[in-house]
Amino acid sequence: MATTVAESWHIIRDTLRERCTELFDALARPATKRQIAKLQKTIGKPLPTDLVESLQIHNGMNDSYLALNRLFDYEALLSTETIVSQWQMMTRMLREGFFDDGGCSLTRTRKIKNDSWWNALWIPITDADGSGYCLDLDPASRGVEGQVFYFYHNAARPREVVAKSYSQWLANIAKKMGRGKFNVDDGAIWLE
Repeated sequence: MATTVAESWHIIRDTLRERCTELFDALARPATKRQIAKLQKTIGKPLPTDLVESLQIHNGMNDSYLALNRLFDYEALLSTETIVSQWQMMTRMLREGFFDDGGCSLTRTRKIKNDSWWNALWIPITDADGSGYCLDLDPASRGVEGQVFYFYHNAARPREVVAKSYSQWLANIAKKMGRGKFNVDDGAIWLE
């Protein structure tokens, strides 16, 4: 199994190159220092080093957000620019009182704060029509900063931590791809 962000990306790239060349070709160029600095300034808190390392390898995917190219399971891998845009929209809606008080009624974990619908220190890293994986920079008492959880925009399922860090989340994807635990359907990767 991959142990570093670079190793995970190596496995993911090899899998995409062999099995889904359209997605391999859609991997974006590395983020610049300026793009990463803008993201950190917007969030107002330093980003975990493993996320920064990943962005320096691939700044999301081209034609991914609101388009056809999805890294896996219909998840658009967001660029620094799209993370900023998504984060600003959700945080503005939070400030303006758009969301009802309280979090997701199905969420019971003590790892994720569930006192409001959105937290300004949740960083979207993928998008699937409003839902997606988020990096949590403000965990609850039993969580860890930098953990990854899935945000269901319609509260269809409870919010649960899926990895303790971005690098672990990416390694889990690489592990499934590297072991062939996926299907390719109509130019898309679906993990098992």
